[in-house]
Amino acid sequence: MNRFGRFGIAAVVAILGVVILAPSGASAAGKHRPPPALLTYKAMIHIAGGVTLSSVHDDIKNCLPGQYWLMKERTEMDIRGNILVETYKGSQLRTTAARTPGGIENNHFLASYEESNYCPDDEPIELDKPDCASFSMTGTASLSTSLYSPRRRQVTIGVGRKGGGEQDLSCTWGLPSSSTPGGSQIESMSNVYTSEVIPLNFSISQLRNLGVKKSLIRFIHVGGTCARPKFYTGKKVDAINSLDDGDCVVDGTFAVTVKRLTRSSRQGVPLG
Repeated sequence: MNRFGRFGIAAVVAILGVVILAPSGASAAGKHRPPPALLTYKAMIHIAGGVTLSSVHDDIKNCLPGQYWLMKERTEMDIRGNILVETYKGSQLRTTAARTPGGIENNHFLASYEESNYCPDDEPIELDKPDCASFSMTGTASLSTSLYSPRRRQVTIGVGRKGGGEQDLSCTWGLPSSSTPGGSQIESMSNVYTSEVIPLNFSISQLRNLGVKKSLIRFIHVGGTCARPKFYTGKKVDAINSLDDGDCVVDGTFAVTVKRLTRSSRQGVPLG
């Protein structure tokens, strides 16, 4: 075979090789590489919104001392900051906490108040009103998983407070509650021991696969009685307005954003 023939065959083989290999290489380049088992990255979280507990006390009587009041326990928050998010596979999650000075406002007040007392000729007595106040404090927010979700894969945001004053017990509803879904929690931030745990309706896997500069955004509502509040998404349900003595209802909305800032981080989430 002459030199030209050998060169021609080699050229054809080379061209065919390029044609055959090119689609394979392009396909490999287009595949999404799964995240490592242990993944840590920097993120921004922001939670804004608030919740109000409305309760009624009514023991008004004819010619006897009594009181009626509608009490409002209102907590508003705007907490924003950068955190480290650490996940292991799709089942474990730890983060640092964002802090915002003045990020929580706690305001309790009597929306309405009336009294009854002894009728003449008896002297009326002085009645004590609930001692309500307003406070501003540092708010903290971090992500975790619900212990009540299947295989613990659903993400929640926990909100706490640092410092600030404490409401007098006379101006709080003050009874325990059991929220739905399990593992969630809602209450007025009336003292340093109170906190809120809000379900976000996304999983650890969604958090792990979130693209850089991409965000997960959720609007969460809470409503129902203070004893059994329920978190939900979608259209907001009208608040309960007709209340009798001892009744308490809750009404709130939160907007939550989690934005991934980096592909990964060498810095880990501290233990403890």
